[in-house]
Amino acid sequence: MGSPEAALPRVSGLTLQEVERRHILWVMEEVGFQVEVAASLLGIPRSTLYVKLKGYGIQTSRFQNLRPESGM
Repeated sequence: MGSPEAALPRVSGLTLQEVERRHILWVMEEVGFQVEVAASLLGIPRSTLYVKLKGYGIQTSRFQNLRPESGM
């Protein structure tokens, strides 16, 4: 068996904050910038995700038009 470290993605030189920012951005992209869905997948409250998005400078408002209209 290989070492557990061999299974980890290469993130050498990145801070924990940068790894978190990249993961949040990846999840947001995967769910079409639907904050509620992303928060659920990340296992954090929506309000916490909004704080993190703001702190990392990740804007969601520009993606509003990509979301399906409610009631369709």
